[in-house]
This record gives sequence, C-alpha cells and structure tokens, in this order.
Amino acid sequence: MRPSERRLYEPYRFSLDVQTSWRTYPIRIVAPTPSRCHRKPSLLAQASNSSFVEGACTEPGCGRLTSLSATAFKNLDLWVACPRCGRRMVSEMPVSGYGFSCGTCRLYVFLADLLPRHDDVLALIRSQEMQKR
Repeated sequence: MRPSERRLYEPYRFSLDVQTSWRTYPIRIVAPTPSRCHRKPSLLAQASNSSFVEGACTEPGCGRLTSLSATAFKNLDLWVACPRCGRRMVSEMPVSGYGFSCGTCRLYVFLADLLPRHDDVLALIRSQEMQKR
C-alpha cells in the first residue's frame, strides 16, 4: 500500500474475546533471526500494549526484548487471512508497526494484535526455566 492509500484503509480490531483466545493459544512465532544477546531463538510479542513487535530472548534467565527489524518482519512469511473475505493479506507497515492489509476489503490488521503480550512471553520463558531446575 502506498502512503497516499493508507487513509483509505481502516484498522480491523478483533474482539477482546478473540484476542484473549489467540494470546493463550500454545503456538508462538519465533523471530527469523536469533537474539542479539545470546544468539538464541526469540519469541515474538506485542510491545507494551502498542502496535509494535519485539522478540524476547529464550535463554533461561534472560528474556531481553529487542525490536523486530523490517527485514526480519518480511522474512516471517506468515499467512494471515483477511477477517472479512478470507484471502491472504499482504505483509507491510500499514500505518505504524508491522501488519497485514487486504486490498479488496481495504482493511489492515496489526501483527501485534495477533501476538501474546510481552509479559506473557516473559512468564513463559521463566516457567520453562523453572521446569529445568
């Protein structure tokens, strides 16, 4: 989508019930690049109730958050279906933050809305650390 077209698109907001359901589902998305601190996989999470995405280092005891780069976002290759028509959405930066847009329905979805919150991911990393002890 070109910047001049952004005002023609509307954000699609999922209900709180749907968001809560997705965020508690046991599937997590791993960033395409390892964490900078320990070179371990990073789990993607919503950054502090915003439309931005961060990766949390999975090294036990770490959980350091780093921003997801534009290159890493493009390398995710996620299939996100449009909530209205079901077609595959295009991955891009619709307004601010990473997301997906549907040219047919003229709407966009933020990637952050599909991910768990960063504190939930950090709790998951901590629980994995406790299980190893």
